[in-house]
Amino acid sequence: ERRSVAAVVGDGSLLFSLGELATIRRERLDLVVIVIKDGGYGLIRRQQISRTGVSSGMDLAIPDLPALAASLGARYVRYSQAASITLEQLKQYSGLTIVEVETVEPHSISRTKLRAFSREVVRRLLGPNLIARVRRIVRK
Repeated sequence: ERRSVAAVVGDGSLLFSLGELATIRRERLDLVVIVIKDGGYGLIRRQQISRTGVSSGMDLAIPDLPALAASLGARYVRYSQAASITLEQLKQYSGLTIVEVETVEPHSISRTKLRAFSREVVRRLLGPNLIARVRRIVRK
């Protein structure tokens, strides 16, 4: 009995998996790869922004996913929203299938950016010595 298997990856992490996709195709395994397309390393971008207020080096030139699928001999499917994908639809695919899902930056990113920026301003205003003293007081 064949089982349905799906992987959910971002477009950045897809780039790390191209060799594995070629192996999956060569071995004629069934795998649906759902690619959340946001144009870069979204998770790392959000972590950088939450810590520093900015991100650097996280935007990527993502390959043309239909052409990538064709070059691997894989099926290509595109959904405009993740909510429109159903498990029943995914189960119908055999072989290697690349499913592209467009996304946009979540709205909370601006709040995160503002929070990180605020922390940085407070750090600059208070200075490292005062921040260290406050931390010692809070830990007691």
